[in-house]
Amino acid sequence: MLSNTEKTMEKIVALCKGRGFVYPGSEIYGGLSNSWDFGPLGVEFKNNVKRAWWQKFVQENPYNVGLDSAILMNPQIWVASGHVGGFSDLLWTVRTVRHVTELTSLLKIQVLILQAGALRK
Repeated sequence: MLSNTEKTMEKIVALCKGRGFVYPGSEIYGGLSNSWDFGPLGVEFKNNVKRAWWQKFVQENPYNVGLDSAILMNPQIWVASGHVGGFSDLLWTVRTVRHVTELTSLLKIQVLILQAGALRK
């Protein structure tokens, strides 16, 4: 067993590659920064994490809904959302729990609560 000082990202990646969990993306062609291909065990692990996350944060939370949308979008969407011209989310600090969250997230939650209340009437 390795001590904490002996654990490095290189050793963790080597272990995961050796056990068939992950491989650097496009590795046989020189690699692609920050992308990973999943081996048989990695696919199973990733799917288990996704299922657990979905259950906890979508199915068990009445204020969240599931959404699966495209990553590749028309460039006009990025312009309209403000991502191109200098995007930054306002942060809101909740002092009682010392938690920082995006103001837009709080507003989205409030909208969902209001919509749910309107649907019940």
